[in-house]
Amino acid sequence: KYRRLKANFGMTFLRRLTLLLPKLLVFLGLVSRRSKKSFYLGLATLFSAATIAYFVIVTSEQESAFLQYDADSIDLAFEYRLSQPDADKDIILIDVDERSLALMSKEFGRWPWPRFVFGEFLAGLADYDVGAVALNIMFSDPDLRDTDSDALLAEMSGYARQVAFPMTRLSPENDTLSEVQISQLPGAVLSEEGFRDDTVAVLFPYFSEAHDRLGINNLVLDDDGIVRRFQPMFADPKFAFPSLARRTLGLFDRDISRVYKDEYLVNWRSYDSSYSRYSFFDVYAAMAGEGDFDLAFLKGKIVVIGATAPGLALLKATPLSYAVDDNFMIANFIDDMKNGTGMTPVPVWMIVLFSCLGFWCLAIAHVKGVDEDLIDSSFVAAEVVSVLVTLISVSYTTVAIDLAFPVLMGLAFFSVSKLYSIPIRGSRRATKLFFDEIEWSGASEALLLGYFDIDVEYEREVNHLEAGMAAKKVFCIDNLFSGENLASDIVGSARYVLILDHEAALLDSSELIESERKLTRRISVAGDHFEARARVSKSMLEMAIKFIADQSTLPSSNGTEEGNPE
Repeated sequence: KYRRLKANFGMTFLRRLTLLLPKLLVFLGLVSRRSKKSFYLGLATLFSAATIAYFVIVTSEQESAFLQYDADSIDLAFEYRLSQPDADKDIILIDVDERSLALMSKEFGRWPWPRFVFGEFLAGLADYDVGAVALNIMFSDPDLRDTDSDALLAEMSGYARQVAFPMTRLSPENDTLSEVQISQLPGAVLSEEGFRDDTVAVLFPYFSEAHDRLGINNLVLDDDGIVRRFQPMFADPKFAFPSLARRTLGLFDRDISRVYKDEYLVNWRSYDSSYSRYSFFDVYAAMAGEGDFDLAFLKGKIVVIGATAPGLALLKATPLSYAVDDNFMIANFIDDMKNGTGMTPVPVWMIVLFSCLGFWCLAIAHVKGVDEDLIDSSFVAAEVVSVLVTLISVSYTTVAIDLAFPVLMGLAFFSVSKLYSIPIRGSRRATKLFFDEIEWSGASEALLLGYFDIDVEYEREVNHLEAGMAAKKVFCIDNLFSGENLASDIVGSARYVLILDHEAALLDSSELIESERKLTRRISVAGDHFEARARVSKSMLEMAIKFIADQSTLPSSNGTEEGNPE
């Protein structure tokens, strides 16, 4: 007995809930339709304000002094870009790699090798008319155990005038411990004249022959440790100093006024198949008359020399790879400056403007009652085009048009507007329960409205009717069967509204007058509501037939009647 009572209670509760939910949905739909205009305009205002606030915060917090970009979307664009610039054939890499360490250890022992090896190497490069050399190996202290070797390296550094040497900026916390003044650094550009005598913590070759060709070899890292940008002039709060790549290019081409001065996004080449790479051992052996390497190949080339062997090289991450050596990075920096391929994002205000424009276009389209299918298809097309514009810009141009933010925010706006429209559509579909299962509240008459190929007017008048009377008395019949009805198959776009009410005055409203593409008909709904449904269905077909007949007998352009009404 208890189980039966429990089951009956459950069934009663479920039935009441089933009836309550459609009523709630009808109410929400009516409220949504009443506030439709203000909702979409308010939503566009909210999204626009949030976009502006977001970029104000990002602009103020981002480390880059010149660039504003979304790191994640830039990485994604580089990963899936359609093309990339070709590597400059004049740039080659000579690696102190594992092979070099193994083969040269037989004669020179373990790393580090005697310094005369590098002295001889630099002299050989100069003799074969190399264009410029970026030597990214630090000799910051004299070798007290082999002073002759030290002297040879210093002498050859002065002889090989095409070689740029590295300088490393140490932590500013150590500036007070340093004895090097900023004014002693050849090529330093002071931020203020008062900084001239300030000391700065730097590491550079101990021999003076290299001091007029120093370049900062520090990498510019984002917060996540990835190298995305490059500063030709390394920017320090107190001074700016040429990077190793810029100093090298200056030795190759004395006129570098056209070279980037400000920071830019690196236009990374393929890590695996771009610049020609050679082992240090092969080139050094060729200088001694051994091996197959053709030293004539070095003439006029820009050579980057550095350690790439495991344990010697400190690998860094880029958008294309998580383990990239300094030689490859320096080559990319030089390549971008030499060929003008460095990338610059579009200004932030353009992204903000594009985002806000998308919000307001969607809002106005909803307010104006544009067909939802057209809005949906237009939105999808705009999203696809935005993604393609981003990919094309990073693939074939030097301007990074990163539209990831507008795409994501547009999707969020579109999703919110779709969720908001669910009660609007669902409340009308929910009237099926009223139409099928509930008595028609004692109504004796109804007014059937038929709209043919005038969806905008249909939406406008239905919203007006629902706002002026109880929602449960306005039935959008075309939505009772998933948006389809029999007349639609004959006429095309046909929509019907059934109004139930006791007041004849409302049914005679002048606003519901019949027109060329809208028909009205009174229907008796007294008695059994199943019979009333049959009368409604019959009236719908009659109205569709009348519309077809009226259209087929309209005068043609030559003044004659066309078609056969029968």
